[in-house]
Amino acid sequence: MKTPYKLAKTTKIERGASVAIGENTYIMDYCVLGIKNPWNICKTKEQKIIRIGKRCVIYPWSILYEGSEIRDDVRIFERSLVGSRSVIGSKSRLVYGSQVHDNVIIGSCTTIGGFISDNCKIGNNCFIYGSLIHRHDNRDHGKWDEIDEIGPTIEDNVFVGWGAIIVGNIKIGKGAEIKPCAFVTKDVAAGKRYG
Repeated sequence: MKTPYKLAKTTKIERGASVAIGENTYIMDYCVLGIKNPWNICKTKEQKIIRIGKRCVIYPWSILYEGSEIRDDVRIFERSLVGSRSVIGSKSRLVYGSQVHDNVIIGSCTTIGGFISDNCKIGNNCFIYGSLIHRHDNRDHGKWDEIDEIGPTIEDNVFVGWGAIIVGNIKIGKGAEIKPCAFVTKDVAAGKRYG
């Protein structure tokens, strides 16, 4: 029986992983689906299911952790990573080598080309080419896994230039522009340019 999606022979689905793949989706060579989250953030069997929507393309060497959700018409380019309990909105793109870590919500029609740490929220129609990271002020390395801080919130229609770094539980307002290589530690109001 022919499947409604195409999975390359070299794609690996981890033992015990549960994956739901939509019609006309193509997962290319050497992708890995269902890696167990080392911090066990997916508590139930339902939370561990990887959901990949219709008409998606996942390019070679990409990794999807358990519990990730990829909505319809998404493109994930080579060597990208999607962490557990993260959602990639419809018609969004993760360009080459992007990293989206755990508990990240990305809206539709958004392009990611950088590093997105845990617990970030990104709106619709954004271009994020920099890094969104949460603070980590605790010098006790033993507590690193216990403290899961909130990362930045990016509202709709925001542009973040290459090399920009946005740090902490701050908000970048709708339509704001963060220039390349800017370092942002405070809220940026809607429609403002920073950097």
